Amino acid sequence: MIMHFHKGLAFARWQAFPWDKKILHIASELIRARNCIRTDHREGKGKALERALELIDASLADASHPGSRSFLREFLRMREAVSGFYVNPVCDPEELTQLIRGLLDLHGATHNLKLKL
Repeated sequence: MIMHFHKGLAFARWQAFPWDKKILHIASELIRARNCIRTDHREGKGKALERALELIDASLADASHPGSRSFLREFLRMREAVSGFYVNPVCDPEELTQLIRGLLDLHGATHNLKLKL
């Protein structure tokens, strides 16, 4: 897999990251998108969501995901929701905040961080 938006991040290096770090990187891009929505910066929102989708796809291509089918199903649902934010020109930042919380809840280590969003 070729990383278009994260050119300095090789796919093999991404695969070596633990899942809690992957989730935090994806959440970071989603927070950037949410901040762009709040300031009505559409181009920035689109770019942040593109970067988030790239990281999600790279994560889904990694066969070492935390096992269960339910994790994979929820990760795919989250990807679908991110895609919805990408194609929708008008988005509610609070809906994106809920999606970020759901993403962080997918892994015990990120859930236990109790980040204030």
